[in-house]
Amino acid sequence: MYEILLSLVGILIGVILARIAKEELILGKGYMLLFKNSLYSIISIITIYFLYQKSITIALIFLVITIFLFTFLLIKYSPYLEIGTYIIFMIPAIIIQNQNYILLVTSLLFLYGFPVGSLIWGKPIIYQN
Repeated sequence: MYEILLSLVGILIGVILARIAKEELILGKGYMLLFKNSLYSIISIITIYFLYQKSITIALIFLVITIFLFTFLLIKYSPYLEIGTYIIFMIPAIIIQNQNYILLVTSLLFLYGFPVGSLIWGKPIIYQN
């Protein structure tokens, strides 16, 4: 259970990185979005795979929820939806109770927190000469 809470530290590290490297946020925003969306897809696929082994109904419900959340994140970005994403991916860890799944998803959620924290905190700054 502590692994799940430890994965939230990724957001804090992302915020710290955003505060340290403000200039790189402007150029790296596209790469951070690509990294975030790729990790979201990988975590979704892994979670659906493990939920499918438990119950196909739960896996289909989770698939619909993740597709809806992903498209809504692409249309309109909100930091509150990012927190909702973490909660959506933490709930199956309670249902599945597989140590391999918990370690895999929490490490990916930790990595997912880097771009999320940077995008939440980092607002583009325009320097004037």
